[in-house]
Amino acid sequence: MNSKVLPFWKFHGTGNDFVVLDNRMSNIELSNAQIEELCRFHTGIGADGCIVLEDDGGLYRMRYHNSDGKVSSFCGNGSRCFLAFTRLLGLVGVGEDLMYMASDGIHTSRLVHEEENRWLVETRMQTIGKAQLLSEGILIQTGSPHVLIEVGELDFASPDFERQAAQLRYSAEFRAQGVNVNWVLNAGEEIRLRTYERGVERETLSCGTAAVAAAVWWKEHKSGSVGNRVSIQTRGGTLTVFWDKENQVWLRGTVHFTFQGVWQGFGM
Repeated sequence: MNSKVLPFWKFHGTGNDFVVLDNRMSNIELSNAQIEELCRFHTGIGADGCIVLEDDGGLYRMRYHNSDGKVSSFCGNGSRCFLAFTRLLGLVGVGEDLMYMASDGIHTSRLVHEEENRWLVETRMQTIGKAQLLSEGILIQTGSPHVLIEVGELDFASPDFERQAAQLRYSAEFRAQGVNVNWVLNAGEEIRLRTYERGVERETLSCGTAAVAAAVWWKEHKSGSVGNRVSIQTRGGTLTVFWDKENQVWLRGTVHFTFQGVWQGFGM
């Protein structure tokens, strides 16, 4: 492959946006610095992260990088965009399950509904850890680590969110490995959520693993009174977390294919 020409696709899941690459032929070799360049706004394509589709001996693999270029842990919205990409390539049909490998093991995603360049996708979560009570809030692992901090309506709307979240993310406890920081607001019938993502190092419009963390904690906190379905309102749209008959946790939401292109002069 000519390293100076890079075909790409762009997707977003409720505002969480990704550059997606097809590497089933294993001819794309990008450094972390190149992926960081690719994800950079203004001078690159611009994205919260980069998803690479690979074929691992007949089992598809989702390799995910944050916008800092580093290989990251599981990405919930990215997994839903990954499935939409496989549909765009004709690798999976509507209503079909796709099993694939991610950073925390094998996942299953399902294409529920399809419109032109828009899909409703749900992903079964693999890693759900036990909530830990910290002085700052609740720490829970959902494929990526999240600290949940319940706030009131006035604090939730604060323009100071990124600065305060960054202080916790770069605190002595979390500086080395990083953590995602979330403000959670009880809005009656739904949860409202703001997320500062490690590796992106700013607030994103939506985060799937954060939505799952908030829903799991909320369900436990409410002693099951929320039922088996929780609606989470992010800045980029609505996500739904639900529990199936086997008590498996699923993340559901829309995915949009926005455009595709070729980056001419990549790496020059």
